[in-house]
Amino acid sequence: MLRRTLSLSKGKLLLVLICICITLIVMLAPSVKHYPMKVLAPVWPHNQSRNAESYSKSSFILKPDVGCESKLITIFVTSSPKNLEKRNSIRNSWAKEPAPDVQIIFLLGRYPGNDSFQSNITSESEEYNDILQGDFYDSYVLLSVKSLLMLQWFLEYCTKSSFLMKTDDDVYINTRNLLDLAKKRPDKDLMVGSLICNAIPIHDPYNKYYAPRFMFNARKYPPYLSGTGYLLSNSVAQKFITLPSKTLYFI
Repeated sequence: MLRRTLSLSKGKLLLVLICICITLIVMLAPSVKHYPMKVLAPVWPHNQSRNAESYSKSSFILKPDVGCESKLITIFVTSSPKNLEKRNSIRNSWAKEPAPDVQIIFLLGRYPGNDSFQSNITSESEEYNDILQGDFYDSYVLLSVKSLLMLQWFLEYCTKSSFLMKTDDDVYINTRNLLDLAKKRPDKDLMVGSLICNAIPIHDPYNKYYAPRFMFNARKYPPYLSGTGYLLSNSVAQKFITLPSKTLYFI
């Protein structure tokens, strides 16, 4: 009888402990912080060439029929195919009535694996005639490819345009002030922008600006102009495009 009583007591004790644990979990669960799962930053695709020679004769899916050869400045706005709202915001603001002698072009790549999306881009191009789309997948890590195609197209179709400006689709440009600056600085070799020095590469694979060591293993980057917006004279653009064809491109 005593053993049976002890057995029952242990069973009740275990049940009580389980109930206490469940109660604590229910009470404490709302106060526990839930951190979002970290996502690895995209890296240069393993099957994507980094050799500049591979892009020397790159093709374009869409090209604007514009007379930029007669403009003093051609502004290229890098944009993701999905950023229609941002492009329209620019079309309805600073690009609506740009300064004379300024041509504005949106620079895009392909949207991965979505034919219907490409159809929308084609319709947008037909409506606004301001889209230059390269035949490569649009990705942050392939910005150098996008910049290379920008230089190629500018030097082929805008031969008489004195300046090239690169900016992003979340930036406001005062085209009249830009035009005044260009007219005051007719330097043959001109580069204008925010100069960044002593920048340290980020090797955290979860950071958007992740730089794999196999792509860049030096302690610091060389001085460079911020991609937010920079102005190049035609002669500087030509020097960039004539770099050795074996150059390895980076983001």
